[in-house]
Amino acid sequence: MLAETITAVAAAGGTAVIAAAGTDLWTSFRDRLAKLLGRGDAEAEQTILQHLERTAAELPPASPNGSGATRSQLEAAWAGQIASILRTLPDYEGEELAGRLQELTAEIALRAKTRGNIAEARDHGQAIGGDMNINAENGGYAAGQMNFGSMPENPPQPGQTPSA
Repeated sequence: MLAETITAVAAAGGTAVIAAAGTDLWTSFRDRLAKLLGRGDAEAEQTILQHLERTAAELPPASPNGSGATRSQLEAAWAGQIASILRTLPDYEGEELAGRLQELTAEIALRAKTRGNIAEARDHGQAIGGDMNINAENGGYAAGQMNFGSMPENPPQPGQTPSA
């Protein structure tokens, strides 16, 4: 695998660790990253999980006036660790792991940018990517419903019975 690819993937991985730590994304990200980097070795996965937890504990709270030196050091340390793992693998395994890491880091970057508000629903479900308030007053009823597709020609009005 090319050194430039390893460096880029590792740097994105280090950035993702720091971006996810201390957020709602952390638990899912931490577990997925440990599984990827552990590559099926339960002991290695556990070691990586412990290292990730130490990293999260060492991170100072984000501060607009802070220097960010600790954050930068931890980010670089993770980039180095990820690069080291990628370098030990045969090319085909390294490329597969790099691709999976790129997918994970891109997802974390998107979720961090949207503050985790990515909604997805299946099978006629309803998903909200942020706050949703539905209120009824004075004895009324309230419900949330979204319909996609074509509207009926004469939709019934609230309180009316649909015509057949």
